Amino acid sequence: ALTNGTQTKIQYNTEQWDTDSTYDNSSNYRFTPGVVGKYWCYASAKIDSSGNFPHDAYLSLYKNGSVYKQYQRLDQGSDFSGVITIGAQVDLDADDYVEVYIVVYDGVNTFISSSQSSTLFGAFKIIGA
Repeated sequence: ALTNGTQTKIQYNTEQWDTDSTYDNSSNYRFTPGVVGKYWCYASAKIDSSGNFPHDAYLSLYKNGSVYKQYQRLDQGSDFSGVITIGAQVDLDADDYVEVYIVVYDGVNTFISSSQSSTLFGAFKIIGA
């Protein structure tokens, strides 16, 4: 469940594959690469509601606890139901970490769908340091 105006970390808790065990899917819900390099990080979240859908939504990639990139879906004139996405190239040291947060406004009983086809996170190395 999402609280209006509150940043909420998305807990992507199911892994399809994690060849280097670099994503924590049970407690911190974050990617820590273990190897220095440039990474492509991406996320999506399907917003749903059993009440009123939100008008505005912000999906953010956080690096080491701070906003790195943010997608803003703004439309104060209409409700929104659907998938929002974000992707970015991120320079990471071995112990840096990436998390995904979402905030919505003007929704009632809003939540993130658990559908693995529309709510997902991934990261992969593009090139070394």
